[in-house]
Order: sequence, then structure tokens, then C-alpha cells
Amino acid sequence: MVLSREVLHRRALRLEWLTTAWNVVEAAVALTAGAISGSVALIGFGIDSLIEVLSAVALLWRLL
Repeated sequence: MVLSREVLHRRALRLEWLTTAWNVVEAAVALTAGAISGSVALIGFGIDSLIEVLSAVALLWRLL
């Protein structure tokens, strides 16, 4: 079964939107928890998640 280019493009967009949303939530939770607990590791993880969000937004820009 061969999927059309349009179907694959819609799947890619859906997956990238889901990934972006997940990373935004992940960053918010990690940064909040890190700030409350004073954990540098959690804050670093939150910043890493923000970098992943920037990457995902760049990919979305390319896919749209």
C-alpha cells in the first residue's frame, strides 16, 4: 500500500504539532518545578525543552 504525498504530509504536520505541544508542556512543567525546588538540573531540562520547541517550530515552518 502506497500512501499519497498529501496523506504523508498531513501525518507529518499532525505529528509535529503534537511534538511541539508536548515539548511546550514539558518545558513549562520542568521550569516551574525547577524554580520552585531550586533545581538547576530541572531548569536545564526545561531550557533544553525550549530549544526542542524552537527546532519543532522551524520544522513546522518548513512543512507549512
